[in-house]
Amino acid sequence: QSIVAEEDAVLESQGTRGTVVSNRLAAPIVTAHFSAVTNQIENAVAEGAVVFDQTSPGKHIQATGNRAFYTFAPVEQVELTGHPWAQTDKLTILDADRLAYDVKTGAVDAFGRYHHKPVAKNSAPSATSSP
Repeated sequence: QSIVAEEDAVLESQGTRGTVVSNRLAAPIVTAHFSAVTNQIENAVAEGAVVFDQTSPGKHIQATGNRAFYTFAPVEQVELTGHPWAQTDKLTILDADRLAYDVKTGAVDAFGRYHHKPVAKNSAPSATSSP
């Protein structure tokens, strides 16, 4: 089962099992594929000006790119390509070929020749920041 959403599509998930985590993936076009058994999203492709945000107590990440791939298994992950950029509470990553964000652990992996710079202490990422 699949669905295609156009015109500023958004996929959101809120914490489960007592966690307070919010995930949001927004893009002009999102194609999501659902499990026929669980009706949960197994994977999705977002295209255009993609923005991924994850917020949890004391932690925030914002990542952007021209295309994103979300997969639920074997590891729940968002992979961004097309000039990806990410900002966490601790650093900003620029100029990577691709970024992979592990939704469960919060780990960000950058691939290719990329740059990173620390975020100034007592400074939170801005939702309107751009690369």
